[in-house]
Amino acid sequence: MGSCFSRMKHCSLFSKHHNVALNENQASSSHLFEHENNSSHSSIDFFLEDIDECLNETEKIFLSVIDTINLPPQLQRLIEIANTDHGWLKIINSMINVIGTHAVKGLVENDHIGPAVIILLLEDSQLPTRELIRDLLALLNPYFELRIHSPCDETIIKHRNICAILSFLAEKLAGSLSVNLLSMRIIKFLEKVIKEKHNHLHVLFALNCVEKFARTNENKQIILKNFDIVKELCELEKYVQYFSIQALYYSSSTELLKYQLGFCAQWCLDNVFTKKGRKFSYKKVDYSNLNVILNVNDKTEFLKLSPDGLSARCDTYTFECVRSNYHVSSGIYFYEVILLTSGIMQIGWATKSTSFKNHEGSGVGDDAHSIAFDGCRRVIWHNMTNYEHNLPLWNAGDIVGCLIDFNKKRFIFYLNGKKVEIGRKISHKINLVFSDEPYYAAASLMSYQHCHFNFGQAPFKYPPKKYKFKDFNSEAIITNKDDYKVIPMRVKIKACNKSFSFSSNKRNLCNICCDKSANVRLKPCGHEGICSDCAIQMEQCPFCRETFVHFEDLQ
Repeated sequence: MGSCFSRMKHCSLFSKHHNVALNENQASSSHLFEHENNSSHSSIDFFLEDIDECLNETEKIFLSVIDTINLPPQLQRLIEIANTDHGWLKIINSMINVIGTHAVKGLVENDHIGPAVIILLLEDSQLPTRELIRDLLALLNPYFELRIHSPCDETIIKHRNICAILSFLAEKLAGSLSVNLLSMRIIKFLEKVIKEKHNHLHVLFALNCVEKFARTNENKQIILKNFDIVKELCELEKYVQYFSIQALYYSSSTELLKYQLGFCAQWCLDNVFTKKGRKFSYKKVDYSNLNVILNVNDKTEFLKLSPDGLSARCDTYTFECVRSNYHVSSGIYFYEVILLTSGIMQIGWATKSTSFKNHEGSGVGDDAHSIAFDGCRRVIWHNMTNYEHNLPLWNAGDIVGCLIDFNKKRFIFYLNGKKVEIGRKISHKINLVFSDEPYYAAASLMSYQHCHFNFGQAPFKYPPKKYKFKDFNSEAIITNKDDYKVIPMRVKIKACNKSFSFSSNKRNLCNICCDKSANVRLKPCGHEGICSDCAIQMEQCPFCRETFVHFEDLQ
């Protein structure tokens, strides 16, 4: 599942969406829409109603994107419009008013697709100039004045859309442009949303927006000077303590939003807005029953993990991925995933040969060494081919089960206890070959998606019937749990600076993760200074940028 409409471009302008069959070999979970900007005429004179209609169609196509190679002409034109100054502002205004508003139906948290659509459209558009930022701020000011009359007010969706737009721009723009974007009106708007707490979704996106702006140090200082964000984060963090795995199993969508809000507040306090005297979250975790968790050393860089390593969240525009810290190679194993959101995620199994390419939109199920269940688009992914399963669309609160049977070399996926078995028919359809390598539990998440794993730390909600399986947590023997603790990067860097300098690395730590020992030599370039875990995830030497063929252990 990719993060860009046009990262891979082809010549065809047809799709199954327009009753033209899709060539299976061209299908990919890694790219939403692939298109050529080959229109010879200007599209800027589109009326606003036409833009609104195109955006509505984009949301519809989003869920059936697996059948699309290229954008339909009207959506291709939408991209063209967004790549001019006047058109870009029109698109922004239309996105604020259109995206997600048809999906409210009394609950604003029902829409998990809208923010991703916004991000993917913006990524294929131009970045604003200083002058365009000024015009954008003028456009946004009236929306900041809109009043909210109830927790289900449509204004909440409009404010959410504004936060998604600002978050993307804050993440993409560098230095002074990002500072120019953060006006005092925006700070006061975000402060009001977070303090008034009309709706958890409302606060969640405002909080994410604050975090993105704070990545620029000057913005961070401006925020701290004008808004007591740390006080608010400390209050919101308390939500996390009410949710065990068992509590999450039986939570409503509104309660799951509350957990997400607590998760994000806690992550901010650990990684962005640290508070003097506050103990880091990983130091409060009881690791006695945590043998298998998500591997903090085997994930893409922007994925957020909970301190206990069981919850994963993506708040960026890339396709973030992670593997577990334990692999299996024989017998029958099973784990469950609680969906906190209902957008695009690919959950399943991957070997170490699976290369996570988050910036290219390639994750679990997108190569020959992995397979994934996708309940948003109702398909099984393997090697960029897909098979449409007959289980319903998943929703927040649903439970995904993943079973691997090495005895019969097969996979079975479950959604709330109902299964889809990857038998001969499906295996032939997606050209599945069961790998000889060990498999890891693995997942890939798109923008604003969140899920929680149960590797056996608690009883499963829907344990497979008629299968004598093992769970990861009971079988794993982890000799050094300190290697997998979810320690904030700033804490790791500080510890590294104390223990060694780059001119004299006495502990010979890996220069990438600053955690494990540098124990391999890359070939043919011969560079050292990294660990095997980091080397597995690379294709180029981080020092000379040459492609390496393999690496060897240092004696």
